[in-house]
Amino acid sequence: MVRYRANRASLASLQAPRSNFQWRPDGNGIIDVRSISAYGVQRVNLTTGATTRVLPGERTSPFALTADGVLLRGEEVDGRIRVTSVVVATGARRTITLPAEIERVESALANGTQLLAFGAETQQPPLQNRFSVNQRMRPAFLVDRMTGTTRRIADTVFWGCCPRNWGSNESAVGFAEQRNGVVNINVFDAAGNTRMLFSFPTSMFGRLRDISVHRERIAFVDSVGPGSASVFVADGAGPAQAVFTFSHEGDPALAWSPDGRKLAIAYGDAADGGRAMVRVLDVSADGTVSTTGRSLDLGGTTSYVETLLWLPDQSALIVNRDEAGNGLSGLVLRPLDASQPSVRVGGATTGQFFLEPSGRTLLSISSAPGGAAIWTVPFTPIPR
Repeated sequence: MVRYRANRASLASLQAPRSNFQWRPDGNGIIDVRSISAYGVQRVNLTTGATTRVLPGERTSPFALTADGVLLRGEEVDGRIRVTSVVVATGARRTITLPAEIERVESALANGTQLLAFGAETQQPPLQNRFSVNQRMRPAFLVDRMTGTTRRIADTVFWGCCPRNWGSNESAVGFAEQRNGVVNINVFDAAGNTRMLFSFPTSMFGRLRDISVHRERIAFVDSVGPGSASVFVADGAGPAQAVFTFSHEGDPALAWSPDGRKLAIAYGDAADGGRAMVRVLDVSADGTVSTTGRSLDLGGTTSYVETLLWLPDQSALIVNRDEAGNGLSGLVLRPLDASQPSVRVGGATTGQFFLEPSGRTLLSISSAPGGAAIWTVPFTPIPR
């Protein structure tokens, strides 16, 4: 009896929802028909709510917007990541293919010349008794967007713990790295220079859920028990202090305000049926963080929060979170003025979004079925 295995690269391409499949005529594989999403881009005016379609749907996934209005899209072609730069105002584009060791591109610096990318995932054993068993790690790279030149900057970056609220609208991007029994919080600036900002023993964490850095201060969310997490704040002068503990559904998100005088945490409140909430903590001039703050309702329920972002004038927050029960993600504009309601932005199917430097408009990414593709997946004999 001949044993067969599927071609791994081909199977990795089959990510869209299945609609139908059948055996190949020779019996050594399958023919799989799948629907493919097309990612369109629209500009949303946060003051008027007006929307304008600026880029048609394409079968590539946008991941960053540079300060000069260039939208970056990524796709996998023949096992390699291809990055396309699209000028939003004109539609002009440029494409580069990244080295084979790059498996994912995460974000870009504000000047758009450097991309943060990751290589293949590896499984690492726990280094301390409380720290994420079998933590997944990836090497991190800086990639020049114009030339494709790649520089390796870290070997063991936490996959899923990189700060989600940093990105194309910041002058620096950060990542968390586990090395020799410690967690290092690193940043690199627009020039591609890297430096270590903080270093903590891994025993300090249970399950690290999100990180936000403002200048020389770090805030992070960590699990402290089943369904319970705390927000911790630290600087280089002393240990981390818990400032807020809450019950939550799924993953929360954390963000310092631009001036560092407020700290926001968005989450699904498990004590209230997963109600989507934001808690805003005030920070005094001497750096003391309040332990109470104010609660703001986002409307509806949520099981996880993908992104939390402040408007530049600090008048409101933008939250990208799932809407429990319908499998969709939605954007909410939440004014800090509690007398004002939350406002839905961009429609129910909105996924990623990018705030333009003005802080008055954003680009929202939505997906819609773009037809179907037929994939042929061969099976090859396994050598005895």
